[in-house]
Amino acid sequence: MINGKLQDDVINDSLDKYINKYVVCKNCGLPEYHMLYPEGKGLTNVCNSCGHREEMDPTNRVTK
Repeated sequence: MINGKLQDDVINDSLDKYINKYVVCKNCGLPEYHMLYPEGKGLTNVCNSCGHREEMDPTNRVTK
């Protein structure tokens, strides 16, 4: 969540960080992630393109 009156570059930086962390695959660079929440495990991103799996940080407020 972004609150307050912010300049365009601050908003763009925040969006870029979010997209790189939760949308774009770190292996192939394509925006093909889908999120899984397997029973007994934390949130996991799986790439539909290359099959790369990445467990997300369980202490991050977005993954909670």
